Amino acid sequence: MTKAIVLISGGLDSRLALKIMQEQGIKILALNFKFPFGSSCCDTNCSFNFCQVQGIKLKVIDCTKGKLFQEYLNLVKKPKHGTGTAINPCIDCRIFILKKAKEIMKKECYDFIVTGEVLGERPMSQYRKALDLVEKESGLKGKILRPLSAKRLEETEPEKKRIS
Repeated sequence: MTKAIVLISGGLDSRLALKIMQEQGIKILALNFKFPFGSSCCDTNCSFNFCQVQGIKLKVIDCTKGKLFQEYLNLVKKPKHGTGTAINPCIDCRIFILKKAKEIMKKECYDFIVTGEVLGERPMSQYRKALDLVEKESGLKGKILRPLSAKRLEETEPEKKRIS
C-alpha cells in the first residue's frame, strides 16, 4: 500500500491536499508542527479535530521546547534565505519542516510527502524558485507532491509511478 505524509496546518489548503490523497486510497500520516511563535492559521487542536473526523493518524512535532526549540530558534535568528516583513523566515522554515518530515518518512517507511502549497499564493515561499529551492535543500527532489498545484509543476516521482 502506498503511504504518504501530509503536512497539515489546519487550514483549507492542507485539508484539501489530505482529502485528495485520502480519496486515492493512500495511507496517510498527518504531521502538524507546533512552533513557539505560532504555527499556522489554526492551532494544533484544529488539526487534531479534523484528522480525528477523517480517521487519519496525526503526529504533532512540538518545536516549543528542547532540542527542536533550539534548532528552530537558531533558524529564526540567522535564516540562510532571509525573512519577510517580520521575523518570518519562510523559506528556511519550510526547509526545516520538510527535513523533519523526511526523517519520519524514512524511519517509518512512507513513500512521499504532500503539502497544501499553492504556486503563487504566498510571496515569500510559494513561488516557483522558492519551491524548487526548498525541495533541493530538504533533500526531497521529486518526493514532494503538491496536489493543489500539480498541473502547474513537473510530475513528481509518485505521479510518474501513478501511485495509489
